[in-house]
Parts: sequence; C-alpha cells; structure tokens
Amino acid sequence: MNDQPKKLKELRHRAEEVASASAAGSAGSSAEASPAELRRLLQELRVHQIELEMQNEELRRVQLELDASKTRYFDLYEMAPVGYCTLSEHGLILEANLRWASLLGLTQGKLVGRPLSQFISPEDQTVYYHYRRRLGATVPSPALELRLLRAQAPSFWASLESTPWQDSEGTAVLLVAISDITPLKEIEDSLYRLNADLETQVRARTLHLGQMHARMLTAQEDERKRVALELHDSLGQTLSAIRLMGGQALAGAGSQPGEAERAQLPGMMKALAGAIEEVRRISINLRPSMLDDLGILAALSWLARGFMNTHPALKVSQGFEVEEAMIPEALKITLFRIVQEAFQNTVKHSQATEVRLTLGMVGDRLTLQISDNGKGFEPRTPGQQDSLGGLGLTSMRERTEFSGGTFAITASGGNGTQLVASWVLPEP
Repeated sequence: MNDQPKKLKELRHRAEEVASASAAGSAGSSAEASPAELRRLLQELRVHQIELEMQNEELRRVQLELDASKTRYFDLYEMAPVGYCTLSEHGLILEANLRWASLLGLTQGKLVGRPLSQFISPEDQTVYYHYRRRLGATVPSPALELRLLRAQAPSFWASLESTPWQDSEGTAVLLVAISDITPLKEIEDSLYRLNADLETQVRARTLHLGQMHARMLTAQEDERKRVALELHDSLGQTLSAIRLMGGQALAGAGSQPGEAERAQLPGMMKALAGAIEEVRRISINLRPSMLDDLGILAALSWLARGFMNTHPALKVSQGFEVEEAMIPEALKITLFRIVQEAFQNTVKHSQATEVRLTLGMVGDRLTLQISDNGKGFEPRTPGQQDSLGGLGLTSMRERTEFSGGTFAITASGGNGTQLVASWVLPEP
C-alpha cells in the first residue's frame, strides 16, 4: 500500500510544531533583546539568506551540467553509428542503443532481457560459444566476425568487439560494440572470386604458353627439316650434277684436249645458276634481305608480286596507308611472316582468284587485313601446315598475340576469308 501521503502529512505537522516553537521563543526573547543583538541576528539572517541563494545557484549549475551530460550521453550512446549493448554474465542483453536495435530490426524494449545468442545465425553459434569462453577478465577481446539474424530481413555480417566491465554496483558485465560489415564482406567475396578467376586464367594461360612453346619448338624442327631437305634434294643434287659434269670433262680432257671442257661448260653454267637461285630462295625464306634493306612495305610488295608470278591466276591488290617509320622494327618480320603464310594458305586451300592486302592505321591501331574471294572454310577447323613448316591459322594467331596484337578471322563457305591482325603502336 502506498503510504506517501501519510508521510507528507506527518512531515507537515512536525514543521508546524517547529515553526510555532520558534515563534514563541522569538517573542519571549525579543522583548529582552538589545538593539545590538537584533542587528546581529538580522545580519546572520542576511548571511544565511545569501548562503542559501549561492547554494541554490550551485544546484542550478550542477543541474545544467547534469542535463548537458545526459544530452551528450544520448548523442554518444543512443545516436552512435555503431551498435552498443551491455550483456550480463549469462549473455542477456541488459541495455542496447538505437543503432543496435535498428540493426536487428526491433525496438529497444524487445531486446532487453533476451540472450544475444538468440540473434546469431545457427552457422556461427559454435564460433560465438568459443569466443565467449576465451574472453579475459579485463582485456578487450579481438574482433569476431559472424552473421546476425534480422527481423523480417536477411541476415547480415557483423563485427563484434567485447570488453569486460563492472557496473556501478560492482556486477560483472560485458560491453559489446557491433558494426555492420556486410559491404566489406561483399567486397572480400568479390575479391576472392576475382582472385580465383585470375588464378584460373593464369593457369590456363600458362598451359597455353607451354603448348605454344611446344608448337614453336615443333615448328622450328620442321623448319630445320625443310631446309635440310631443300639443301639435300635441291641444292645438293645441283652441286652433285656440277661435280659429275666436271668429272666427265676431266675424264675426256685426255683424248681431246679442250673440246670436252668446252662442251661441258654450258651445262655447268646452267647448273651453277640454278644452284645460286636455290641458295637465294632458301635465304629469302629464312630471312628476306629486302626487309632489312628496303623495309616492310617494299618487302610486302615484292612478296605479292612473287606470288602473282608464281601463280598467274591469282591477282593480288595492295593498299598501304602507313609510313615505314611508324612501324616498329620488331613488328616487321611478324607482318612479313603473317602475310607470307596467309598467301600460301590462300593458294593451297581457298581456290581464290583475288586477294586484297591492306596495311594502315585504324584509330590508334596498326591494322593488317588480308581478304580473298575463295571458297572459305569453317573457322573452327584447324589450319593445315604450309610449305614453310608453319601451323597455318594457328601460327598466324600466335605470331600476332605473342607480339602483343589481336587476331580475328571471318570465313564462311562460299564467301571468302578475311583475316585481320592489329597492334597498338607505342608512343613516338
């Protein structure tokens, strides 16, 4: 039963008794008090009044400071961008700020008295259990990342930091700060996936480079084999024929001095001319001297004329819209080999009658384009090896990409073939 009114009534009665007694005493003594005594009493009353006023002013100042402190507490705790809560020894929520309540999608009143573990995702309950067991007596804990459940919304990732503490009554509590790190986790997941993709690409690229290196070694061995066969079958036979004719001339010189030698000279000169031509052809195939002497544009024109001379039914048109000085030296041999292999593929497989060769700038890229009016082919069909021991379309693509360019080919049955290779040129 509430007895507050009764206490107030008793207090009022006591105050009236004290006031009556004070008034009676003052009346009895005032008649006997001297003027000096009265002045002294009046002075004491004034001093007492001033003292009370000063005490009241101090109380008002303390009250203002207390109000300001409460406002700062509200701003720092309730309006903080980080969630704060106080846990009991058993993990019950004793107090929580507005941010903590908003993170869970509940009001503050619905949080107090409930265990924090109730809001932790089932997947992270074991992690939280071991985390609570590792907490020291006074040392703040390292951050723990776990998933929290949210009312009427998906769970989210949170960083939880705890500090053991004692409240004003000396009871052990746990101060907990919680931050939403879902965006950070999403970035970490994206970086993890990106890193995994990059590792996959690196492995694939390493495998591709290894295969390309193996094919290049094979191509080199095929090239050496081709040169060896040409030296043996072509130049070797020519030199053997010259030797045979020379031997016959020497054998006949004893019976008819001078006549036999002169009879063998035309054949020997013709054989020597053929040998010289074979040496020149093999040398050009290995490294065209014109490329070093006159440049890539002249070498490509020479290459086009040579194919038209060798294959009269094939017409090659040219269009060069770039200056020789703009083309890097390291790229010239690549351009020459790509055109050489493209021409040979055209002759061997396309049944084309017209070929268009262009080299120029398209935007900031040096672009080589070779197109024909042949029968075309399916782009996924592997290219066949040509007479130079290359790997056809695969070789052209790898030459382009290995030199830092991009390669594309368009081909379909009956509509010809178009090959495009391009490179971004370095700044002059």
